[in-house]
Amino acid sequence: MQDPSTSRAVLIAVDDYLPAGEPGPVPGVAANVEQLSALLTDPDLLGLAPEHCTVLRNPADAATVFDVVYEAAAAATGAFILYLAGYTLAAPRHPDLYFALPGSSESRLYRALRYPDVAALVRDTGRAADRVVILDYCYDGETPPTHSTGPAILEAVPGASVLAATAKDSKSWVPSGQRLTAFTGSLIRTAQQGVADAGDALDLAALHHHVGQDLSAHQFPTPRLWPGQGERRIVLLRNAHMGQANGAGPVDHSGGGGAGSEPDPADRQYTDNLPRVPDGQEAALTMAPSALADWTAQLRTSGWGQVADDVLAGVAARSVPPNVALLLVVLRMAGREAEADQAGAVALLRPPDQTAEIAVALVQSGYREECGRLLAQAARKPADHIKRLVRALLARGGRPQAALLFAEATAHAPAGAAIEPFADLLPELGAPKEVGPALAEATTHWQEGRVLTLAEELEAGGAERCSYALYARAAQLAAGNWPPDRFAALLHRMSDAGAQDEIDTLLGAAEKAVGPFPSLTAYLATDLAAAKVPGLAYKLLSHVVPAYSDVELVALSSYLEAGRQRDLAVHAYATAALSRPPSATVGYIDVLRRHREAANADKLILGVLGGRPGHIVGLLEALRAAERTEDTDHVLALVAAGPADLAGAVARELWENGDEQDTARVLDGVAGRPLVDIAGALVALAASGSTAALLDPQLRVRSPQEFIDAVSVLRTAKRDEEADLLFAALGRGAPHQMCAAVLALTQAGRHQDAASLLDSFAAQAPAIEAVEAMALLAETRQGAQAAGELLITALATRTDPGRILATLRQVRASDQTDRYLEHLGASMPPADLVVLASNLATRGCDAEADLILTRAARRDDFMELRAAFHEAGRHAQAYHLTERRGEF
Repeated sequence: MQDPSTSRAVLIAVDDYLPAGEPGPVPGVAANVEQLSALLTDPDLLGLAPEHCTVLRNPADAATVFDVVYEAAAAATGAFILYLAGYTLAAPRHPDLYFALPGSSESRLYRALRYPDVAALVRDTGRAADRVVILDYCYDGETPPTHSTGPAILEAVPGASVLAATAKDSKSWVPSGQRLTAFTGSLIRTAQQGVADAGDALDLAALHHHVGQDLSAHQFPTPRLWPGQGERRIVLLRNAHMGQANGAGPVDHSGGGGAGSEPDPADRQYTDNLPRVPDGQEAALTMAPSALADWTAQLRTSGWGQVADDVLAGVAARSVPPNVALLLVVLRMAGREAEADQAGAVALLRPPDQTAEIAVALVQSGYREECGRLLAQAARKPADHIKRLVRALLARGGRPQAALLFAEATAHAPAGAAIEPFADLLPELGAPKEVGPALAEATTHWQEGRVLTLAEELEAGGAERCSYALYARAAQLAAGNWPPDRFAALLHRMSDAGAQDEIDTLLGAAEKAVGPFPSLTAYLATDLAAAKVPGLAYKLLSHVVPAYSDVELVALSSYLEAGRQRDLAVHAYATAALSRPPSATVGYIDVLRRHREAANADKLILGVLGGRPGHIVGLLEALRAAERTEDTDHVLALVAAGPADLAGAVARELWENGDEQDTARVLDGVAGRPLVDIAGALVALAASGSTAALLDPQLRVRSPQEFIDAVSVLRTAKRDEEADLLFAALGRGAPHQMCAAVLALTQAGRHQDAASLLDSFAAQAPAIEAVEAMALLAETRQGAQAAGELLITALATRTDPGRILATLRQVRASDQTDRYLEHLGASMPPADLVVLASNLATRGCDAEADLILTRAARRDDFMELRAAFHEAGRHAQAYHLTERRGEF
C-alpha cells in the first residue's frame, strides 16, 4: 500500500446537468463524493490528509477539471486516485466518452468534459506509482452503438487501472430510496465492511470481484476492470475485515441470494478442486492479461512449457472473472488456440456463477464469439451444471447467452428427447413467443441444419410455439427438402398459433424452392388447401405464377386439376392474366372452355376483373375486335350479376373510358338488387368523383322506407361507409322520395338523420325540385317546419339562392314569399340570420337581403344582432341595419 502522505485523490461529481425528463438533480451523485472523501481520509482505511483529497462538485467548465487533476497528479508519487461520476452524452457521431457539464448537449460537445483529455492527464502527468481511475456514469439517452460494443476502448487508460460501471438509465443508476448510486454505494460498503480472507489489504481486483457479486445479486449493472499496470497488485485500502473468519467465498446468485450469503456446498467443492498457480507465481493472479500472455510465451520459449500451462490453469481457475475473460481473448487473438481452449476448459471448472461472470464480461467487452466458444464447451457438462449456469446467466442479464447455452446443450442430449433434461428452463427463458426468437437470434452463427434439428426437438418436446422462429431461420432448408404435406402441416399449425411473421418467411422460402417448378408448386398448393389453409395456397400462386410462361401455366393448371383443385387452377389463370394483356385473358378463357370448364371460365373473368377492374376495357375491345359479340354480352351480363362492388368498380372504369352504353348495362343489372347489396357498388363508384352519382336515376324509384331500413342494417353491421353513401344517394333522390323519408325519420324520433337529409337535399337539388319538396312538406302538418328549414338551408348555403326565390315566386304569390322573408328577419337567431343575409347579399339577392334587414331592425335584440354582423365581418350590412333602425 502506498504512503498516504505522497498520495493524492480527486473526486469529481456533476449533478447539475439535467437530462430531458428528469425533474431535478439525480440523488446520490453529491453524496458519493462526500462519503468517498470520508472513506479515503479515514486513517483505518487509507488515511489521506484532507487537503490531499480534493472534492470538485459541479465544475463550471472542463478547464477547471483539467487544472485540479493536473495539480494533484503532479504532486502524487505514491498513489493517484481519480473518481468521476455523472451523466455521459450519447453522441453516436463521436465515439469518445463525453461527461456532461451544464450547457452541454450532443450538439454542444465543446461544453462537455472529454474523457480522453482527462485520461491523457492521468497517463502523462507526475510520477505516481499507482494510478487508479474510477468511473460511475449513466448515459443520457440511448447507448451509442460504439459504446455498447467496446467500452474497454473508451475507458481504458494506458499505465493506469480503470474500474468503471455504466447504467443505461437513472433507475438502474440510483436505486429507489437510496442516497448513493448503486456502484459507488456498493464500493463504499465493501471498503467499510472489508472482505474476509483477503489479508490485511484490499487490492483493486478484490474490490472489483466483490462489488460485482453484490451488484449482480441485486440486478444492477456490474463493473468492469481494465488493469493497465502490468502484473503489479494495486492495493488501495486496508482490509476492515482483517482477522474475521466468516464471509467470502463463491456465492450462487442464480437462486437470488445477495452478496454475503452462505456459499453453496457444491461451490466449495468446485473451489477446493480448482488448479492453483505454482508456488512463487502468485503475481500472475493480478497481472494484466496481455502481460500474462507475454510472460507465459517467454516461459515456453525458455523451455518451461509445463510451468506456463500450470500458470494459465491457475489464473483461469482463480483470477477475477473479467481478467479471465480478457485472457481468453488475448490468447485467441495471438493465435494460441490450444492455450485459449485449455484456459476456457479450466474456467468452466469454476462455480457456475463465476463462469457466468466470465461469459458476461466477454459480451460486455464486445467478444461475443469467444463467449459462444466458451458456452459451447460448457454445453458438454452434466445437465444439472448446465441448468445452474443458465440460471446464473439469466440473473446477470445474459438472456441471449442463456438461450445459446440451452441450444448448445440440446445438441449433446439423446435425439428425440433432447429437450426433456432442460424443459424446466424454458419458462425461465421467457414466454413461448419470446423464447423462439431468442433462440433464433442466439444461433445466428449455426448452419441451417443444426437450427432445423433444434426446432424439431423443441416440437417433439412439447415446446411447439418456441420452435416456429427456428423453423423460420431454417426456412430454405425445410422448404427445399421436406415433403409438401409435412411443410403444409407446419404452416397449418403456425396459422392456428397466429405466427404470421414466421409463416411469411417460410412461404417466401417455399416460393424460391418450388416456384420455378410447376409440378412442385401444384403439389404444395394442393397440400396447403388440404391442410385447411387455402389462403396460403392462393398467396403462393399469386407470387409464383406471374413469372410463368404460358406453357408452364398450362402445366400448373393440369397438375392442380389432377389434384381436384379447380379453384386454384382458375386462380392461377386469373393471376397470370392480371400481369398480361387482355388478349391473354381471352386465350385463357378459350383454354378452359375447350376443357369443358365454362363455369371456371366465368370464375376466371370475375377473378381477373376483381383484381384489376380496368382490365374490362381492354377485354371488351379484344372481344369486339374478334367480332365475338356473344362473348362480349356474356362478360357484361356476368359482371352485372356478379358482386355489387365488382360491378360498381367495372362501371366506373367503363364510364371513365367513355363507354356509356356498357356502363348502363352493368348498372341496370345492379339496380334491381336490395339496397344493402347496392351499397357496395356505391362505394366503388364513389372512388371517382365523376361516377359517384351514376346509380341515382335507378335509385329514384326505390321507396324511402327501403332506404331507411337498408341504412339501419348497414350501420348495425358496422358498414358505416356504405350506410353513409346510401344515405347520401337518398339526399340526391326525387322530391317526393326525400320528403317521405324526412317525415318517416321525424316520426321515428330520428331527428338528426332527418335534419341531415334535409340539409343534403337543400344543398344540391335542382331549384325546381327544392321548391317542389318545400311544397310537399308544407302540405302536411308534420312537414311545415321541415319545409321552412329546407328553404332556409337552400337560401343560406347554395350559390344560386336567386334561382330558388324566382322558382318560389312562380309557384306562389310574390307577396307571400316577401312576408315569409320578413318573418325570417323577425324570428331567426342572430347567428343564423347573419349567414342567411350575407349569402343573399353576396349572391346578388340585394332586395331580399334588404327586406330581411328592414324587418330585423325592429327586433328587441337589435344590439346583439348588429354585433353579430360586425363579428362576422359583415360591416356594411351592420351599418345598413343601423340605418333601418333609425328609420324605424
